[in-house]
Amino acid sequence: MSDEPVEPVEAVRVGPGQILLAAERVTVDLMFATAGQTFRIVSPPVDVGGGKYLATLVETAGPSEGRQLTAQLQVGRRVD
Repeated sequence: MSDEPVEPVEAVRVGPGQILLAAERVTVDLMFATAGQTFRIVSPPVDVGGGKYLATLVETAGPSEGRQLTAQLQVGRRVD
């Protein structure tokens, strides 16, 4: 196990409470960054179909650091 910090995966907000991740899967402790904020997934993701998941997140860096929220996450290889 490495002590080096893990870089958050790229992400983009696609709607209110909806985030597209540049990842192949969604797991607890996955970190991602979008629009100057960094989040960590803290609950087991619930598969709602179509490559979309509901999960609880904590903002680890940004204007509302420490805030907890639930969001719909969608996986994809690119977030252009």
